[in-house]
Amino acid sequence: MNRPTQWNIGLPPWIIQDSNYKDFYVGQIAEFALEIYPKTLTQSDSVEIVAEPSDTTTYKVNAQVVFVVQKVGVIDFGIRGYCSSHNLKPFYTEGAFLGGEIRLGIDPFFYYERHIKLPGIPPIMYTWQIDRINLHRWGAIETVDEKGHGHIITDESKYIIEEVTKTDAWGDKRKNLEYPLYGYNLHCTKLDIEPKFRKST
Repeated sequence: MNRPTQWNIGLPPWIIQDSNYKDFYVGQIAEFALEIYPKTLTQSDSVEIVAEPSDTTTYKVNAQVVFVVQKVGVIDFGIRGYCSSHNLKPFYTEGAFLGGEIRLGIDPFFYYERHIKLPGIPPIMYTWQIDRINLHRWGAIETVDEKGHGHIITDESKYIIEEVTKTDAWGDKRKNLEYPLYGYNLHCTKLDIEPKFRKST
């Protein structure tokens, strides 16, 4: 099995702003599940479990489907995370192997409030040590689609990254108006503690 010892996990500020978690800080021991965002996943002939970092929170994986229902799937790529089952395609069944790229993000609340009610879903609320936190900022471009609806997209020409000691989901919103779009990347070590269904109270 080929897997990293440290995992890079994305954290959009709205997850904290919605009071699902408090701000995170370096050195913290935290509990959360992983939500998986498939970029490319197809059926794989390999049965080896692999996860190799590709770019920021993106990993090249060979993973096994360990649970799937109509709306939710759980895959194992050295650790387990969930995603919408439509991203696994209808013909992917439990036991199937998938290869491709995925992004990792913190579960907002879907797993520990909703998905744990699904019969047979495995526990995937892991315990993590937060080793580093990076703040990513982008510029913003206003666009209008073909229906006349306005949208804000990232200006990749204006991109900065800063290492911080903690997240500040509300404060960072006001600190740099030239780079109004922002998010966090948590560099975490998964501790050797059995996964749970819910956060500890």
